[in-house]
Amino acid sequence: MGWKCFIVTSRTGNIQKKSALHWAWKFIVNKGIPIERHNLFSSQNKSKLNICHSIEASVLLDDDYEKLEPVLDHGILGYLFNTATNTFVEREHKPFRAKRIRNWPELVESLRTLEMENDL
Repeated sequence: MGWKCFIVTSRTGNIQKKSALHWAWKFIVNKGIPIERHNLFSSQNKSKLNICHSIEASVLLDDDYEKLEPVLDHGILGYLFNTATNTFVEREHKPFRAKRIRNWPELVESLRTLEMENDL
């Protein structure tokens, strides 16, 4: 697994950024996906699309389809992390263009498949 992972958060301020970093360590790094501290970006002053372009991201994972949707028209693959707050998003957004995932192993498996098929 040679992926370079970044956190792009819409949280602002130091406390919120620290919260995002804590979340990343708890749910991502502990699952074996390495993230370096300097790879945390806040979209307070820039859109997630602009940040994704500047870091040359090929995939964006988010739990908010509204924040994910703008990148889908720009060659970035979108994954929607399943949460209680986004269960009905497919009905509200036609066409629904992201891939919904339920857990981290499902994301890793999907990325491995893409890597084998497309040299992700």
